[in-house]
Amino acid sequence: MKNFEDITWGKHSTSKWGIHGKLNLDNGYTLSVIAGDCFYCSPKVGGVSPNDYISFEVAIIDSDKSIVGDPKGWQSREDIDAFIYSQCEPTTEVNIYKQGQLDLIEKIKSQVQEMESNQPSGFDLALDIISLLKNIKPIIK
Repeated sequence: MKNFEDITWGKHSTSKWGIHGKLNLDNGYTLSVIAGDCFYCSPKVGGVSPNDYISFEVAIIDSDKSIVGDPKGWQSREDIDAFIYSQCEPTTEVNIYKQGQLDLIEKIKSQVQEMESNQPSGFDLALDIISLLKNIKPIIK
C-alpha cells in the first residue's frame, strides 16, 4: 500500500523556499503535499527536504489539475498516511480478508441456528458459541 514514503519530492515551482511532493493515488487523483516558509506547515522555514518538516499542507488534484475540496494544513506524516489509505482502492488482500470475515459470520450464524434448534439451555448455548469463537484464527497480512 502507498504511504508518505512513496511521495516524490522536488523544489516548489512558485516558492523560492519550499518543497512540493506528489503521489498518484489509485482513484485517479494526485495528492499534492507542500511545505515552506509561506505554507500551512511546521516549522515555517525554507527547507529542502521533507525531513525538515513535521507537518505539511496537502490537497487533492484532479486530472484537470484543479484542487478538489479544500487544502488541509498542518498534516502530520501519520495524517497523510491515513488519508492516502482512505483514497486507495481495496487491495485483493483486503478483499480476501473481508470475504473471509463475511464467510466466518455466516458460518457462526448457521452454527448458532443449528445449536438453537437443538434447544440447549442459555448457558450451554453460550459455551457452544465461546467454543466456536476460540477456533477463529487471525488472517496474517
